[in-house]
Amino acid sequence: MKTKDKGQKYKKLAYNVQICTDNTSKLICGINVVQYPSDHYQIPDLLKQTIENLQSIPKILCADTIYGTISNLLYLKKHGISARIPTIKIILFLMMKTIFTPVP
Repeated sequence: MKTKDKGQKYKKLAYNVQICTDNTSKLICGINVVQYPSDHYQIPDLLKQTIENLQSIPKILCADTIYGTISNLLYLKKHGISARIPTIKIILFLMMKTIFTPVP
């Protein structure tokens, strides 16, 4: 992907990296490096490598909101992987709850 910092005349090349780790052992199980500017659609490729390395399918995947696309969620459902990805509605609810909770 190409990025441009403020005040920079020319764009520079950059990479987008996703890492999959095992929650118990804390070991890296998969790495995906692409030149796409967004993480939106990277779960399938990352999980294919992770499944190949582990020789098993993970039961749960935790990720941030950007990975909560329909295609990613359908991929996870198809493979029997439970998604722990917050949605915008959950984040807005928690923000509103925090903002409007009376202080004792």
